[in-house]
Amino acid sequence: MNTNELYNAPQELKEDLNLEIGLHDIIECESSAFVRQTFDKYKWLVEEGLLYESQTNYKTNKSKIMETQNTLSEENLTNQSRELNNNEENYLQKNMDYINNQIKYLGFGEGFNESLKGAMQSGDDKIDFPISKEFSGVLEKSNSIDFTLHFNKGKESNMYFLNSYSAQLNIPDSISENTQSQTFYLNKGKGFTAKEAFNLLSDRAVNKDLTNKAGVTYNAWVKLKPAENNAEKGNKDFQIFNENYGYNLNESLAKFPIKEMETPEAADKLLNSLKKGNLQSVTFSEIDGDSKKFIEANPQYKNINIYNVDGKKQFIPHEKSATQNNTSNQPVMEPVMEERKSAGIKR
Repeated sequence: MNTNELYNAPQELKEDLNLEIGLHDIIECESSAFVRQTFDKYKWLVEEGLLYESQTNYKTNKSKIMETQNTLSEENLTNQSRELNNNEENYLQKNMDYINNQIKYLGFGEGFNESLKGAMQSGDDKIDFPISKEFSGVLEKSNSIDFTLHFNKGKESNMYFLNSYSAQLNIPDSISENTQSQTFYLNKGKGFTAKEAFNLLSDRAVNKDLTNKAGVTYNAWVKLKPAENNAEKGNKDFQIFNENYGYNLNESLAKFPIKEMETPEAADKLLNSLKKGNLQSVTFSEIDGDSKKFIEANPQYKNINIYNVDGKKQFIPHEKSATQNNTSNQPVMEPVMEERKSAGIKR
């Protein structure tokens, strides 16, 4: 507004022209006599095009008011319900992603998303989820193993956690079908993998990092204790051979003419496979030439078991190691081997 326009305005308005006028406030409260008078007072300025609608807090406040009113509408209640459902879907999906990663890490495979989702949507406190796999050993025929993953719902949330799984190994023979079963417990989502469970049930030893009751981590070889005759079926105890037991897999392998031990890369690959409990194919360099054999770790007798291509166990003489040549005058560390209930082992 310029000076001339200000001069031509009614005298009673001149004092008010320095005020910012919000017509929305006037219109919204038009039922008030006072406001109607005020509106008439400023009507001249509007007609002359000298007073323009300014941005006031009204629009902001109105949007908040309308937002509050909209929360009571049926449409918005429906939208809120959809948003809640979407949150539940996101919550479920995060739980699914966590479980799928855990299942994959434990070696059970992938592709269980839809069936797991359906089981979790049931809302049951416990879920038993079956998975079947086949492992082909180099000597064994393809053996099927049935797993049941045991999920529990959290006490303070609706999230599901995998705390244990059961494994049943089916060993077919010409007479009957023998089965070996065991329940494996997990510690913070970690534990024996599916293949390690298969190897343990196949009477082989697995090397793992374990945790004692004091929370200290240590490395040990673990093997399932053979079931006693006429013993009731149930979980077998673990035989644990810790580092003080004195088993050195590398030294045991070095006693034999194994070609895979000639290069660091091949040796590391062989060691890692045996530590997982696998029955591993190797090549022996013998006088008559190279021959294929199969070996597995045997921590209990501080040696390796050797089989020919027909699966027959072989005894191959080897030179005694320095530790085996100890005289009676030399102190020898007492071997340490313990047996532990399966539920008490911690990864």
